[in-house]
Amino acid sequence: MARLGCLCRVKYGAHGYLFTRSWPDADLPYLDLARELGLDMFELSGGDNVVFDPRLTARRAAAIGLETYNTRLGDFAFARGIFQDLCPDGRAFVEKGAAFLRALEARFSGSTSWRP
Repeated sequence: MARLGCLCRVKYGAHGYLFTRSWPDADLPYLDLARELGLDMFELSGGDNVVFDPRLTARRAAAIGLETYNTRLGDFAFARGIFQDLCPDGRAFVEKGAAFLRALEARFSGSTSWRP
């Protein structure tokens, strides 16, 4: 049997919505709980209902050795030019939605330590 040229380590993570409906600063203890459960990664989601200090989240996660991430618009097929627009409202509507998501990404940019 062929041997792989590197040793791979599996990382385990969870989405923040397993713990909470949003991500206010008061929910920082969920980062500690995730680490206590043996998780290596924690996904945060952006939304216009999410009000928090990204630096506070980033500092707490770094202090306990937990990677935080969120999937960004650029990771999707839309930004790669392979997006199939099935929206019946037209391309302008899709572009408006993409602009909204980019604004959310800017708000969250300081909170994540890792990007898929």
